[in-house]
Amino acid sequence: MKNDDIDYSQHLKILQEELIPAMGCTEPIAIAYGAAKACAVLGELPQKVDLQVTANLIKNSKSVVVPNTGGLKGIGAAAAAGIIAGDSDEGLQVLSRVKSCQYGEVQDYLDSDNIDVKSLESEHTFDMIVTVYGVKSKATVQISRYHTNIVLITKDDEILFKQDVSDVSVGTNHTDRGCLSIESILDFAQVVEIADIQDLLEQQITYNSQIADEGLKGNWGANIGATLMQVWGKMSKRGQKRGPLPGLMHA
Repeated sequence: MKNDDIDYSQHLKILQEELIPAMGCTEPIAIAYGAAKACAVLGELPQKVDLQVTANLIKNSKSVVVPNTGGLKGIGAAAAAGIIAGDSDEGLQVLSRVKSCQYGEVQDYLDSDNIDVKSLESEHTFDMIVTVYGVKSKATVQISRYHTNIVLITKDDEILFKQDVSDVSVGTNHTDRGCLSIESILDFAQVVEIADIQDLLEQQITYNSQIADEGLKGNWGANIGATLMQVWGKMSKRGQKRGPLPGLMHA
């Protein structure tokens, strides 16, 4: 497979695209990204925001802490953070440059009830439409199929950008997944040159290790990791035999 330059290159590009770092849970971050992009197109602070999201997006965003907001949670908080302090040029790290002094502005905008969240019926599991209204203008951004795949941008009903929602191969940062199969993925894993993916994997290991460490130290989510460690520790104190933590592979 290494000799097949097109196939190898495609699989490598897909891996790079799938392992893009996101600051926070990807669904609320995608909402923040869409809101920030719509706000940038509008060119002013929106007086009203209509946010339509699919049920899967609601499920994965409604109770999640949005980073760099001072602990705010949920869909509205993600949109407010994107509008007030987001940088859409940063993609899934849209909130990476938010300063602590802006937390209050995000909270105030969220409290203003300018954001109306509604369920969106769509054939796609991941789909959102963000429409922002200024004094005289409005702008709309639609993101479908995956977290940064903008398929529509309009301002005052003029189409600025549009692509076929059903064509996931369209887009400057998205490689056609049509080449993928179980067999090809296994082949790629067996022949891939470590040098081609070393930086990518080291970044993933570093980020996920830091996330895991913070998860054990802090009071985050359902505290699954900390709970497992507590159970494991209690077994040790009682003199019970400790095997590997549930779900973890061992040699």
